[in-house]
Amino acid sequence: MSFVKKKTLDTDTRISLGGEKDGKRNPTSVEGYYLGSTTFQSDYGEGTLHVLSTAEGNVGIYARGNMNRILTGDHRGQMVRLSFVGMRAPFKKGRKPSYQYELEYDAENTIDAAGFALESQEPAQDEEDPALQDEDLDSDEEQSLDQVVSTRSSNAHSAVTTTDVKRAQSLLKQTKKADRVL
Repeated sequence: MSFVKKKTLDTDTRISLGGEKDGKRNPTSVEGYYLGSTTFQSDYGEGTLHVLSTAEGNVGIYARGNMNRILTGDHRGQMVRLSFVGMRAPFKKGRKPSYQYELEYDAENTIDAAGFALESQEPAQDEEDPALQDEDLDSDEEQSLDQVVSTRSSNAHSAVTTTDVKRAQSLLKQTKKADRVL
């Protein structure tokens, strides 16, 4: 009998890409093997943390802007570079600008990322998710309901989150209102 150690998405460090915190600029890019994502609860609601295995250990990156759409399950195990490229203007008046990221990956430089426990993790007591503080969670309202559902369906390791359901419900209401106007 041989025992196998369970792999987890525990992180050594958690960061935000782009922007600044307490007057200090956050890193603008990170490179490593993508292990997957996990959700967690903070004082600001549910958040997503993407985990990369880097030379400095496992680094968790708080999801913002378009990050969840570009860093998907099909990149698990691949060497990736995630870079902050700037802010996109808000879609509606009164909304905050959203963070925009670019993903580069090497499909031939991979590790075995199978078997990682994709469970929810609670942030440390002294940690807050800056992504949920700084950005309006509904910044992706331009996505259609079909895009929200298909994005999550194609990402088999990632469960549909409360935020996704609320976004889909909001889009459905907007569609019904638009149909009534027509």
